[in-house]
Amino acid sequence: MEMVKTINTYYKRIIDLILELHKADLSNAIPGHCMKITGLGLNELEFLWDIIHDKYPAIDTFIVSEESNGSDKFISATKLVEYRNKQEAPLLVLIPSNSRTAAEDSYGNATFKEISLEGIEHKLKEELIAKIPEDYAHLIKSEILQYLNSTAISTVSIIKYLLALEEGGYSNEAVGNNIYLLNLLPDEKLIVEPEKVRSRLNFNLESIELLSSFSKPLYDRIAELPLEPNTLQKEIVSFIKQENEARNADEICRLVFENYQHLNFANWKIPDLDFSHIKLFTEEIKSSNFKIEEGRKVLHVEENKTAKVRIRFSTNPNPKDIADLKYFKVILMAVDGGTGEEVSVLRKLKNTASNRPYREATVDLNSNMIEEGSYFFKVLAEDEHGNILNANDDFKDTKIQKAWEEALNADENASKSAFPYKLTCDSEDFDYVVEEAVERDENQRKDKLNNVLQAYFKYRIEKIKSEDEANIPEPSENSNNWLNDITNY
Repeated sequence: MEMVKTINTYYKRIIDLILELHKADLSNAIPGHCMKITGLGLNELEFLWDIIHDKYPAIDTFIVSEESNGSDKFISATKLVEYRNKQEAPLLVLIPSNSRTAAEDSYGNATFKEISLEGIEHKLKEELIAKIPEDYAHLIKSEILQYLNSTAISTVSIIKYLLALEEGGYSNEAVGNNIYLLNLLPDEKLIVEPEKVRSRLNFNLESIELLSSFSKPLYDRIAELPLEPNTLQKEIVSFIKQENEARNADEICRLVFENYQHLNFANWKIPDLDFSHIKLFTEEIKSSNFKIEEGRKVLHVEENKTAKVRIRFSTNPNPKDIADLKYFKVILMAVDGGTGEEVSVLRKLKNTASNRPYREATVDLNSNMIEEGSYFFKVLAEDEHGNILNANDDFKDTKIQKAWEEALNADENASKSAFPYKLTCDSEDFDYVVEEAVERDENQRKDKLNNVLQAYFKYRIEKIKSEDEANIPEPSENSNNWLNDITNY
């Protein structure tokens, strides 16, 4: 079948997924069955109409529009009512996202089953992520997408990025250059040194934020860029003046990718990112809510309450001796059998001038915010720009560290991402359990009563309150004595 309309790959994949997920609805539709699809543009709906008309000819399919132009694809809202009432064949209406007809009630949810597009984009994103080649999976998922997750990057942007890689082919240059689709400057050197990926992304984010801060004077923006003096400043000024209609980060990044290769972020002389000499060690985690159960650490927390955990960590060199070390970031990680999956940033604290060889951070784990499961903490050291200083920590398991060193000796270009295991900056694992009441070994406080009669009535009242049987109390050893009795026994 020859398609009348052409659309971009993003919408083709969305439409393919819609048809796949709702194949049963379309295949089993019977006369009188009315369905509708909303949320797509007119161009995409015409493309969808062609496919459905070819695959499901038994279904009367129309695009709702008051301007039919003589095409059998379109139908007015008034005419649609007639088709609906005839019930001669299954009926599917495609409603453009900007449709505003006078008879919208004619295809309301009461009579037309909606083929929902909810969750379609998320499902497509997950499918594309699952298809990332193994050689690039860790770098793209953990070092790029997971790191950028806190920047409110949209699902659509991620899909377009992954589609561009899938269509053009995966390579080191493509992974870096196509980040323009994530509203970042293209950077063909982004993953050349995997341990510096997050630092490069951080400088990139800082740079594009400055370039798109149009409320600031141009030369103030240029002066604040993390660039070495007298490098690309003049070229960037020339670019901004020439492309003065580019008014947001999306347009700036696209233009650099398409027309200004010399402004590729790979050519920016940014501050030295060699932090390989700094190591961080997460030494212990403590909490009064921890219990050891079957050899595992378990953190018990009551419903609607918070458990506090103290984390102790150190660095080599000593924290006070690292001039660039400004902050520590504590991240909650979900155990996944490998490097872990980031859940949330729990705390960011300043480094101090303390002479202690270690630092401590106390974090709160709220039972309303965190699901039951297995977790660990990751501690990162950062400079004033948010660059990670302990990007080359050793592996936590000495056997894995030895295997990595052997691999590096055999191939100096070996990638550490090929070893998906925990590092020294990661804490031990623990299970997080939410329960109605937490059992603790505490000495129960005894009420100080003046005589046995007071104790008797208190006992009986507590029984009545708890709706237990109000029996006669049995005094325990060293009780049933008057505290102010001066009689010698």
